[in-house]
Amino acid sequence: MALIEHKPDQPDTPPKDLHIGAINPFALVEALLGRKMDWNHSSNIKLMASILQTDYEELFDLRFNSVIYAGLRLSERGDRAERIPRREMRTLTARDLIYPDFSRVKKLGDLVDLGIKDLDEVKVKRAVMSNGNLRLKLRPETLGKTLCSSEMTSTLRELCTPFRIDRNAEWSPPNGTWTDISSCHRQDATVFSNPVQGATGNSWLIAALMSVSWSDPAAIKHSALHHPPSSSFSSLSLSPCSGRDRDNDHDRDNDHDHDHDHDHDHDHDHDHDHDHDHDHDHDHKEGTLSIRFYRKGGDKDAKTATVTVNCELPTNNSSSLLMYCRPSYMNRSRYTTMGVSGGELWPALYEKAFAKWLTTSPNTTFPPLDFDDSYIYSCADDEAASNPEHPDLTQTAHGDPVKAMAQLTDKQPQYFLTAPRRAKDLLSLVRSHCVNLRTIYPAVAWTHPSGDGFRGCTLVGNMAYSVLGWAAPRQRKQYIVLRHPWGIAEKPGRTSIPGVVSTVDVKFWPPAGLLEVKGVFAIEAGAFKECFAGMGVAK
Repeated sequence: MALIEHKPDQPDTPPKDLHIGAINPFALVEALLGRKMDWNHSSNIKLMASILQTDYEELFDLRFNSVIYAGLRLSERGDRAERIPRREMRTLTARDLIYPDFSRVKKLGDLVDLGIKDLDEVKVKRAVMSNGNLRLKLRPETLGKTLCSSEMTSTLRELCTPFRIDRNAEWSPPNGTWTDISSCHRQDATVFSNPVQGATGNSWLIAALMSVSWSDPAAIKHSALHHPPSSSFSSLSLSPCSGRDRDNDHDRDNDHDHDHDHDHDHDHDHDHDHDHDHDHDHDHKEGTLSIRFYRKGGDKDAKTATVTVNCELPTNNSSSLLMYCRPSYMNRSRYTTMGVSGGELWPALYEKAFAKWLTTSPNTTFPPLDFDDSYIYSCADDEAASNPEHPDLTQTAHGDPVKAMAQLTDKQPQYFLTAPRRAKDLLSLVRSHCVNLRTIYPAVAWTHPSGDGFRGCTLVGNMAYSVLGWAAPRQRKQYIVLRHPWGIAEKPGRTSIPGVVSTVDVKFWPPAGLLEVKGVFAIEAGAFKECFAGMGVAK
């Protein structure tokens, strides 16, 4: 019997156990140092490799177990990421990180006295002959420990992994404080505010947020005076986080009462339009966002509910910078939350709301963090509005980016794997979901966990990216246009791979004028097939 040919536009069976995500190393280092870094300087890139104790070229591939994959490891087959059980995670102390003094080494035999007993079994990372000198780079495993995906300091464990040392204590990141940033923010919808990932491995969620906001900007609302029309998108509302003194509670209450009366009069004619599309009324307090998330099954999921959060977000005690997801206008070398700025806060508030939904909603399901321990949360109320305002943001680490778009929109997730499709079929698939070169359905793609191309920060192993559209500059080569959730794309160099265009402007791709282009890049279909494991849409 002849086999039925696989149609390129026919969705595949959803893959099981997608644990997509890698920590943003730039945000992680800034959180550890307590200062904003200018990553255009190569010296700072070297500093990052030193702090994270991994060669730069090995940071972005899961097979090297760098700390940006904290809590993950490569499967035995090498084709997917799998979670590390809690009992296999180790917290390093200062003593673990101490190395011997190598200044006394004059010959290879001296290494034996320093603890390298089986010298003939030590792995050689690199061997280069230069000017008569053989330069060896060894990887001894019997000496001091280094940071990796399963071994890290208590600071890193609390900052970026879901493995709490004290599971009964309220979570707050190390050197971080929950700060009401409404006191330093004024809403300005003219400022681009693409979501930028922070110091936990939730690129799957950040890429999904970007894809939803890009494909249908009206899905993201920013005022309690208006609500989205009846549709499958989340029902949400945001009162402007205007500048006010959060220490003056009396003035805050008086201002809120006045604003509420004004808003009620303004919205009187619209009261009957939202009886069935919202599980919450719209007279919210100043500076709150209410979002409806939808149950789609599997892990990292909860009962369909509306979640309300305020503008309290974790900020660094040293720099006052946001530590986790932030709007792109805040991701600048000179930005600080001290003082008043303009823009939109929705990316950071969405992350907080999603974490709150996962950790405190009824019937929340998490995959087992240990083989005999599964996190099941419960809440007496179907709505999560009464839940704590300081959810553990690290619980959003590692997930399914396609399902995340469905959880945000109540649409159906569709998966398209790259292996059974030709490069031109993948390009056609992207084009079929676009109008005027940009996607009209939320779309994401995720990379293989390991590969020869993952040597720099543009293409990262086990990473989710937003699919923005396609480009054909000068009607020549055709490209798939993607956005990196870290908000960065490397300039061409020794870590680049062929087929990637790291700088995208309106001449290359006209829709680039509709968003901040940091992190936006283009990739040829052949390179896309090589580096990416799959893509998906919500429709």
